[in-house]
Amino acid sequence: MIREHSLTSMQDTLEEKNALLLVDSGYSSSQLITPDDEMSKEWNHTQKGLRSVVEVAIGMVQHYTVAAERVSQNPEFHAMAVLCCYHLTNMNLKLYPLRVYLK
Repeated sequence: MIREHSLTSMQDTLEEKNALLLVDSGYSSSQLITPDDEMSKEWNHTQKGLRSVVEVAIGMVQHYTVAAERVSQNPEFHAMAVLCCYHLTNMNLKLYPLRVYLK
């Protein structure tokens, strides 16, 4: 079911696919995989490498000048413009994923 508040439906897509997400240690949820000191160094290194995709996606957003630089517009306009940059990037990533992993 698509949520009305979701412009891109990415959360619905992730839930539909029962996706587990790689995050840093600032988050916690049963669907989130964080670095774990009890796991091997190799596992943590692999996990951090996979998370680098997020950094690439953020870099894609910053190709839009309004998201990468300070602007002189009012904060509400800037927030809406940056939100649009994230949504455009999200739409592109759905069409052209950075990495595809098969189970």
